Amino acid sequence: MNKDNASLAPEVLAARLLSRAIHDISGPTSGLTAALDILGDDASGAAHAEGLALARDSLAQMAARIAFCRAAFGGASGWDGESLVRLMETPFTGTRAKLELGPVVPGAPTRAVQGALIALQISAESLAAGGVARLSFQPFQAEWRARIDGEGPRARIAPETVEGLAGLALSSGLAGRWAPARYLNALSVSAGGALDFVAGEGQFWIAFTCPG
Repeated sequence: MNKDNASLAPEVLAARLLSRAIHDISGPTSGLTAALDILGDDASGAAHAEGLALARDSLAQMAARIAFCRAAFGGASGWDGESLVRLMETPFTGTRAKLELGPVVPGAPTRAVQGALIALQISAESLAAGGVARLSFQPFQAEWRARIDGEGPRARIAPETVEGLAGLALSSGLAGRWAPARYLNALSVSAGGALDFVAGEGQFWIAFTCPG
């Protein structure tokens, strides 16, 4: 086991993940605040409609991101196929990247779903300039396998994310990118599964397996 895997204090990783979750919902929170400001100025006509539309959009984004964080990092469970697809699409909402899903089979254990969701979040970030991520997530014999293949212009897994995936301590860069990757590494170890990845230029892949 990597030394960092064995020595990382759980509260340190928890604090980094919480900070990341707060960051993810801060955007739609700001949007909702702006909408309330518009509506609070006795807006009428077009301005009122704009404020309502912004409020609805911000609330929908906030609800989606909270649901994603609960599923990926909080251990929520009990998804049907439709709700699982919505969770998988969340990291790509409003981005330049496109997600292509293979058949989504319901009934996956919580840790397998967590692994797939975190890998998708990392993939969306790694395709900031656009591109496509293709997900295969299905049972195979006694385990569940999730694999994401990403490609696009300037597709690249950030160095701090690579450190997290490898189970290493953060040496530099953004802790908000490192923490989910580091959690995915820890999840693979605790679940008795496996995590593998290739961080190329213009393309990458991440594979996560978990006992069924």
